[in-house]
This record gives sequence, structure tokens and C-alpha cells, in this order.
Amino acid sequence: MLLTAELLMVAAKKSSGGSYLLFIVIAAYAAIYFLYLRPRQKKTKAARAEARGVEVGDRAVTIGGLVGTVTSMQADIVTLKTDGGTELQFLSRAIANKYVEPTVAPESDTSSDDSSGDQH
Repeated sequence: MLLTAELLMVAAKKSSGGSYLLFIVIAAYAAIYFLYLRPRQKKTKAARAEARGVEVGDRAVTIGGLVGTVTSMQADIVTLKTDGGTELQFLSRAIANKYVEPTVAPESDTSSDDSSGDQH
């Protein structure tokens, strides 16, 4: 990246329109940073904070999708107990977040709606 900037500066000195080119390149790097990199860093930081919020007794889900109850937490190791009774140890960074039971919306009465396709 420094090499690219140095080459652009040399090109800017050799041509009269080079200062515009340098400005465009700097603006493109700034746009990429503010539109892509910075929001991504914020999202990653928020996910880490949420994963650190897991405590002993909470239900947690790993980045691989395994759900279990946190039975112990050490410095960098989190132990989960699955519903089958198996205890597994994970690195703390492998815990994605607390597990939230999915809520099922009550089904509406479909008896008056004939969805079989038979029309008389």
C-alpha cells in the first residue's frame, strides 16, 4: 500500500493532472474505510461483547451451531453441557452468543380458507 502511494506521488510530480489522481485514490481509500471496514469492525466488536455476556447457567450457542448450558468458565475455556448430558469444552471465542428459544407464531385458522386448489 505504501509502494502504491509512493508510485502515485511520483506520477503526480511528473504530470500536471497527477494531483487529481492522487486525490481520487485517497478519496477511494477513505470511502472503502468508512463504508466497509469501519462498520465491519463495529459489528465484530459488538459480537465479541455479546459472546462475553454469557455466564454460568446460561444457554449458549457456538459458532458451529451447538447449543448447550454453560457449566463452567475458566480463563479461555467454556464448558457446555448438551441436552444429551455430554460436556464439551470450547475456547471462549467459539461461543457466538446466548441462545434464545425461537418463538413460534400461533397459526391462524385455515379451515375457512380452501388451499387445496379445488374450486366448484
